[in-house]
Amino acid sequence: MRDYSKAAPTFWTGDTGRKIKAAGREAQIVALYLFTGPNSNWIGLYYLPLPTLCHEVGISKEGALKALRSLSAIDFAYYDEEAEIAWVPGSAKYQVGESLKAGDNKIIGIIKDLQKYAKSAFCKDFYDRYAALYHLPMIELQPKALASPLQAPSKPVTETEAVAVAVTGTIASSDEKQSLNAVAATDAADSSVFLKIPLIDKSEYQLLHNQVAQWKALYLAVDVEQECRNYLGWAIANPTNRKTRSGILRSIDHWLRKEQNEGRNAKNDQNNRSHGMGAGKPGYVPKQRGLPDM
Repeated sequence: MRDYSKAAPTFWTGDTGRKIKAAGREAQIVALYLFTGPNSNWIGLYYLPLPTLCHEVGISKEGALKALRSLSAIDFAYYDEEAEIAWVPGSAKYQVGESLKAGDNKIIGIIKDLQKYAKSAFCKDFYDRYAALYHLPMIELQPKALASPLQAPSKPVTETEAVAVAVTGTIASSDEKQSLNAVAATDAADSSVFLKIPLIDKSEYQLLHNQVAQWKALYLAVDVEQECRNYLGWAIANPTNRKTRSGILRSIDHWLRKEQNEGRNAKNDQNNRSHGMGAGKPGYVPKQRGLPDM
């Protein structure tokens, strides 16, 4: 157990802090616990039984899982329920430092802690994010693939759902399956590069035309190509918030899904105004469109 941990005041006031607050009080408490709890460590990758979290935070299992899903959706933290391992990507930045010089004694300690979780998929995520910044040598990794940030699906994955997993890392909801059927039937032969998106480790992710085509079939109300360009612009303008190689597709999918939902809400507002509903009534404020807050 650590004697202390560092938590910046921006936990409450920064962009991420505001997203956590919007996720609800339980998500806010769980987020602070993941960052400072007795099981946590300086690299943000550690063993955490769910009953321990529930007991020490004073929260039900259902409430804890809901909070963890909310924190996963905003890329603050991830939890492997089967292996009982938590991963807080930004923790090391505050506990270890933004970067280390080659030969720093801290590197040995980081490797020692990472070796405890070499079989976790989160260990590879840590390497993707920090290997270049901390001058980490490679260790043997045997990651077990995760079907989702929290737990595996409870039933076999169908061919249609497998397409969604390949694109987004998650199982599709029922209202997406019609679009997914179209994706499964499309020819994915075009594997040429559409965009190169910078990552947190200063490498680039090559987004392919066939991946864009799959998203176009999923999100019919979105100009997917333009939104991908918008995402590239955001990544260029926000270098410290860029994603890891393993998290980039999930992040782009979140961006597109948010645009899809905002498009639906805008259409509903327009329909309500055309039928005399909402517009002109006290307290009615039309929805303002804009880029998703990443």
